[in-house]
Amino acid sequence: MEGYHQNVVPLRRSLLGAALLLLTATPVASAARPDDDGTGVYGQPNWTVDEAPASPLCSPRACVHWVQTTGDAPASLVDSDADGAPDSIEYALDGLERGFRRMVAPEPGGLGWRPPLGDGALGGGTDVVDLYVKDLHDRAAGVAPVDWPQSPDRRPRYHGHIIIDDDYLAAGSWGFLQRKLVPHELQHLIEFAYDGWFESWQGESTAEWSAAQSDGSFALFSGYPAAWGAATELPMIGIRDPERHSPPPKAYVSVIWQRWLEYRHGPRMIREVWERAAEASPTSFVPSLIDDELAGGSTFFDEFVDFAVGHAEWRLAGSGFGGDAGSAEVERVATLAGGADPATVALDHTTFALYDVPVGDAEALELRARAPEGTRAAVALVGRVGDPVEGRVEVQVQRLPQGGEARVGLGDASRFSRVTAVLVNADVTLNDPPKVARSYEWSFARDGQPFTARVLRTERPPPPPVEVESPLTVQPSVTEPPPDRPPVIADDLVAPRLTLARLPRRALRRLRAGRPVALRTTVDEASTLIAELRVGATVIRQVTARAPKAGARTVAFRLTTAARRRFARAPRGRRVTLLVTARDAAGNARVVRRRLR
Repeated sequence: MEGYHQNVVPLRRSLLGAALLLLTATPVASAARPDDDGTGVYGQPNWTVDEAPASPLCSPRACVHWVQTTGDAPASLVDSDADGAPDSIEYALDGLERGFRRMVAPEPGGLGWRPPLGDGALGGGTDVVDLYVKDLHDRAAGVAPVDWPQSPDRRPRYHGHIIIDDDYLAAGSWGFLQRKLVPHELQHLIEFAYDGWFESWQGESTAEWSAAQSDGSFALFSGYPAAWGAATELPMIGIRDPERHSPPPKAYVSVIWQRWLEYRHGPRMIREVWERAAEASPTSFVPSLIDDELAGGSTFFDEFVDFAVGHAEWRLAGSGFGGDAGSAEVERVATLAGGADPATVALDHTTFALYDVPVGDAEALELRARAPEGTRAAVALVGRVGDPVEGRVEVQVQRLPQGGEARVGLGDASRFSRVTAVLVNADVTLNDPPKVARSYEWSFARDGQPFTARVLRTERPPPPPVEVESPLTVQPSVTEPPPDRPPVIADDLVAPRLTLARLPRRALRRLRAGRPVALRTTVDEASTLIAELRVGATVIRQVTARAPKAGARTVAFRLTTAARRRFARAPRGRRVTLLVTARDAAGNARVVRRRLR
């Protein structure tokens, strides 16, 4: 296990980071709008022709601007009246209105966010939100730049505008454009009205949460639990790349954390943390804001420990995840067998590691673990009784606010269908100085912390751990002013492109005989590949593989003996389908289906 941190993490960083092809060049100093002269985001030329005759299409709160020719024109100009707006533009405007109706509307009908700051006469309207359609040259699906110059008294709160890549106005993308992409970018303008220097992971995960609320469901990020559960060793509180300013690898999938807070404390808490950020700006350190919001009833440390431990059986109805996990499992990094040598794992801040613990014929199980002195940590042993969804759990947790040794145990071990050991690094201590020089990015002091753990089979478990007072997060003191301008907030929310080569002849016959079938796939970004064989709606067999980079990848798919039995018991005459899914780090997924005969 000593190589886990060093070897696995770089691979996973590549897997997750490659999916966020956000900024491949340093952001330009200018944040000129597309209808201005010169260059705008990414140093690309702004519009070279006038707006379309029917542009902008406006509602009382928003306007959508577009051109009718050149590469900046919307991908779909069909179904337009001779002098009217394309249908795709109407979908974009409706996406803004959806966001306003749900996100900005007061409670109880809405979420109660304050509206974006007015931009005066910019964009040709009066204090309305302006959305522009422009070719972003495969850099992002959408961006939310801040307008410049701004009056000094508005710092660190800003107004801005939205740019959506023209490809996302193609007819097949209208639902995604209207229900997810546009509300997500609108939320960024709302966030600018609270705190222009928000933490990237907090801004992106909140935008995903809020956009899903505007849609009325969370179906659009249904792939996030699998992506989140496959990378527990990457920090939840990640930081932007200090050179490219691209979001951290888990920025979008950290919506899982926002949902956890929503279930525990209600949806209002998500907004109220931002309201505190406005008061604390420009520091806006989320853990200390959460401490303040919980007001002594709990702490960020408590919340993150419970959050991490809950992943051991997060599919259970009472786990605190509200059923969002679906069928996704959280990765187990290794197995801790009773009496084996201690395992060692290095954990960064806001990460955790899960281990399988074989029960065997043990009367009781005891987990002995150690965290480095001074590291805020926790250790837990979680036993599940019964079904993965309908069962129940017994949990023993020992919090270690100063690090050190822990002993937790479970008695009557034979009653458990699964036991999991959990190690948590919940430390968000910052270095001194707390930020990277001339940057708004935090510098964490407790990364790469070595944890050790072993399991003993005993006759009786140790006594329950003594409760300790949970520490508050230290509010950082930042004396250096932030850089002159916040970066462009860019989002890449498109699913991977996936192709599946022609299957071998008589593929179904080969599978029934227990022989492998080679699935030759090609993806355009790092992805998780999931191959499923289904009879009707029943999943007979699932195989998961990783494509750590863009290109070709062959997956060997075969039916195990148990799967062949399930196949034989399936009703005759049902459609047999092979589904291959490519899922990126942000949970966006594309599926290719093949019917087998």
